[in-house]
Amino acid sequence: MNRIGLLTRLFLSVCAGLLVCALSGCGYRSGWLLPSDVKTVAVQVASNETFWREAVKVDNMEASTSAATPRPAFTMEVDLSERIKNEIVRRTPLRLSGEDEADSVLTASITQVKPSVLLRDASDNVLSERVTISVDFVWRTVPDGRVIAKTSGISRPTDFLVARGESFTSATRKSFDYIAEQIVEHMQTGF
Repeated sequence: MNRIGLLTRLFLSVCAGLLVCALSGCGYRSGWLLPSDVKTVAVQVASNETFWREAVKVDNMEASTSAATPRPAFTMEVDLSERIKNEIVRRTPLRLSGEDEADSVLTASITQVKPSVLLRDASDNVLSERVTISVDFVWRTVPDGRVIAKTSGISRPTDFLVARGESFTSATRKSFDYIAEQIVEHMQTGF
């Protein structure tokens, strides 16, 4: 057999192999991996198993219990839930829906909020602190309650400097941004 015939036969074999792979899919998919029956998700307001209800740290106990101090609209549960919704919309093909119409429901729970002082000055004023927040989540189908994905202990320690105008609230929000990203990443772990 001549050299051109051998190259032609090799070329046709490679093309046939590629065609077989393309038709069979080779087990790979591109894009977001989802169960075929899930198109929508309802994100419930996160629960909170900690004593922290608001991402506002008040050092003076009298000020926090005073009737004159208005309760801020920002709650950790609502803020985390909103950040999860935003991340789902931004990074997945899922549509957000109410629980009545959704194919799936995602629930998250704040399991730990741990503030700690990192640095104080000579007058014992706090210069730098760290807040560590941990969250669990479960994503289930609505009709049968089948667990699609779940993860415990997604955690993010975030440092903040008081002198820079950073606060417990801003650190909490940074932590929630990271945790929302991780929840969306973990939504694919079952595939």
